[in-house]
Amino acid sequence: MISGVLNTAAPNTITLHTKLNEKNEVVVSYQTNNQPKNTVLNFALVKSATETDVKNGENGGKKLSHINIVRDFKTVELTTNNGNLALTTPPEFKAKDYKVIAYLQDKNSFRVTGATEISL
Repeated sequence: MISGVLNTAAPNTITLHTKLNEKNEVVVSYQTNNQPKNTVLNFALVKSATETDVKNGENGGKKLSHINIVRDFKTVELTTNNGNLALTTPPEFKAKDYKVIAYLQDKNSFRVTGATEISL
């Protein structure tokens, strides 16, 4: 069943464009194809990778690697097929290390009906 779903194209599409504003926020412009009611569009600002030097505890003295770290997350209830929103960047933000992931989701069933990502 999972392989069948993975080989099926999503019924909805999302187009994203990004830019940084004067507050160093990532402004995302989005457009979707026709959406049914009860649909939300979720956005995640994701850092591709980072490392942490652990000082104490059972992992003290080790360096831990992390991938796909969500730094901001916002949800928009769709009332139109396009719009803009701003994602907050962390203090150490460098655009080359980040991407925005967006996915459409039915509010009732939680079924994901489309997804995309864009590098900054």
